[in-house]
Amino acid sequence: MIASPAIEEVKARLEGLPNLRNFAFQRHVLQRLSSGFGADLVWKQFGDEASRVGAVLARVNTAFDLTVREYGRPPASHEKEDIERVISLAKELKSAIRAIMPGDSVTSYAYGLDAEDEPDILLELGWHSLRKGGYQTGYPLAIADDVLEWAIKEAEKRRDGLPTRASVRPAQHDEGKTPEITMFIRHLDWQFRREFNAGKPTAIAHIATAIFDLKDNPLDAKDVEKRLRDSPLRYPT
Repeated sequence: MIASPAIEEVKARLEGLPNLRNFAFQRHVLQRLSSGFGADLVWKQFGDEASRVGAVLARVNTAFDLTVREYGRPPASHEKEDIERVISLAKELKSAIRAIMPGDSVTSYAYGLDAEDEPDILLELGWHSLRKGGYQTGYPLAIADDVLEWAIKEAEKRRDGLPTRASVRPAQHDEGKTPEITMFIRHLDWQFRREFNAGKPTAIAHIATAIFDLKDNPLDAKDVEKRLRDSPLRYPT
């Protein structure tokens, strides 16, 4: 059986992909969409044009990467609580340092950047309340005033900007058993709506079947639509 031009294009991209650890997810996607179960059905939905193949792969790669990242995140309540704890502890430490450790006193360091051909940076490191004008020998940096204040602001920024989850609660259907598949379907639906102005449930069913090797229980459009119900993701209009 002769492979379609689309599958040959995917195989060519796989052969040209560096065999490095940071390309592992892309390699998995290319392998499954070139030789996995149902791969031929995927490309019947999109045709053989190379630019079209590239667009589909880009969206699938993005959806798969987002799924892996989300699946590895702690539960939503724990995630926010952990960040709040970082903020609280940083504020508590800042207050303790100001109450106990001396201010306006620095120790000079030559801090190495560990970067090729980059010189050391001279730092004047103190606990808190360093003189605004510095000490004329390096960059003044206060642990309580500068470092901890930075940590608090960055943690607050992280807390307030947590990415939207594709799955935020146990579903009434099969998502409870395979949440990663539901996450992928929801992320891919969002990606396809951006790229093609349509969700393409049949294509998504074939892609998810190939990516997750669901040859014993392949998905169809109805399965996809079922998993898209109550999705927290906001689709572009």
